[in-house]
Amino acid sequence: MVEFLEFHGEKLWELDEVLTRHLKRVEFLEFDGEQQKLDMARFLLEHGNELEEMVFSWCDKVNYHEKKTQTMKEVLKFYKAVSTVKLTTLLKD
Repeated sequence: MVEFLEFHGEKLWELDEVLTRHLKRVEFLEFDGEQQKLDMARFLLEHGNELEEMVFSWCDKVNYHEKKTQTMKEVLKFYKAVSTVKLTTLLKD
C-alpha cells in the first residue's frame, strides 16, 4: 500500500488510478505555484478517496511570501473527495 508520495519532476500525470485509492499523503517539493502542479493537486484532491494530507513545500522565500495565500485560496476552491484532507503550505530552507 502507498502511504507517502513525493513529486520531484515533470512526469506528474504518470500516476495509476490505483494511487488515488490508496494514497494518504502528497508533498509537492520545490513548489512555486506552477500550473502543472496545481492541476495535479486538483486531480488528486478530486479522486484521492484516501487522501489525508497535501503539503506544498516552497523553497523560494520571495515566491512563498508573494504567492502562498493566492495559491491556497485557489486550492481551497477545488472539489475534494475527502472533505477532511489537511492542506499545508510551508517554506523549506
